[in-house]
Amino acid sequence: MKKLFGSLLTVLLAGAVAFFVSVVMLDQTIPADKDTSYIAVADAPAVPDIAARMIPSVVGVSSVVKSHSFSAPVSTQSMGSGVIVSQDGYILTNHHVVGNHAEIFVTLSDGRTVQGKKTWSDDALDIAIIKIEESGLTPATLGDASVLQVGEAVLAIGNPLSLQFQRTVTAGIVSAVNRMLYMNDNGTLMENLIQTDASINPGNSGGPLVNMRGEVIGINTIKAQDAEGMGFAISINLCRPIVERTVADGAYEMPYLGLYAYDGETARYMQMEAPETGLYISEVAAGSPARLAGLTKGDIITAIDAQPLTRMAELREKLLYYRVGDTVALDINRNGTHFTASIKLKSEPK
Repeated sequence: MKKLFGSLLTVLLAGAVAFFVSVVMLDQTIPADKDTSYIAVADAPAVPDIAARMIPSVVGVSSVVKSHSFSAPVSTQSMGSGVIVSQDGYILTNHHVVGNHAEIFVTLSDGRTVQGKKTWSDDALDIAIIKIEESGLTPATLGDASVLQVGEAVLAIGNPLSLQFQRTVTAGIVSAVNRMLYMNDNGTLMENLIQTDASINPGNSGGPLVNMRGEVIGINTIKAQDAEGMGFAISINLCRPIVERTVADGAYEMPYLGLYAYDGETARYMQMEAPETGLYISEVAAGSPARLAGLTKGDIITAIDAQPLTRMAELREKLLYYRVGDTVALDINRNGTHFTASIKLKSEPK
């Protein structure tokens, strides 16, 4: 499945994009006779209530990598954030926070630190689920990122820099939606990102981006370098099927199509000729479900199970709701001829 969203872009894109963000919030006194109706919702008294409600759901995530240098053991520790999504200890965070680290420790809002275990992660999506053996925890409420509006007020909560500043709350707005960024370290393109000017720093990764209803609408992931007020979060809609399946079943297995495709927006980002509609298939993996169903390079996907597709992010999100072994119907346009391909989803090859 990673190949669906990453391998094409590894070939077509080059160069590194590094990220960092710095936001300066300035106090301003507004004369009493001025119209204050334009002030962001983040200035309203609801913010302290939302923060107080969210803080028990936000955790610190420390991961340790053990290696050897000149035959001596060496441990390297990294720090990030996470958000509790179930009472029995499932936690949503970033893949780059936990990676393939040998040990994971979770610091709860009551000050306790407990050991965690990674149950699932994907570097292309930069999403991970970890589990701690606790009960009676306070899970966060997941919102709907598809209804976000540019200019909407949001809060970012996490552990910037270190646990010394754990559960820091910063306020800002949704600066843009559906952002796209190329990740040079793993050769994938992250799509459908939420851009915000809420202050995000190293250590905030994996923490929640929250709307003014106290719902998690994103997971903070990337900081933009050489710019102020540019942070990015993964849409919670991408995380939701993974979270729901993991909480219900105790595990998640990503279904695999085995094709590489791009939409018009991606093509323009890569300065390529854009398909007029649908998703242009650029390659089909040998032995994949898509190849067995007869799909080939140049086919254009227009719908999945009769649901129209205009963006690759839509196909990616919808596929996450299916299970390995399910059959999906893809509507295909092949040189003006339209047909439906029935494809049985398999597990991703190791």
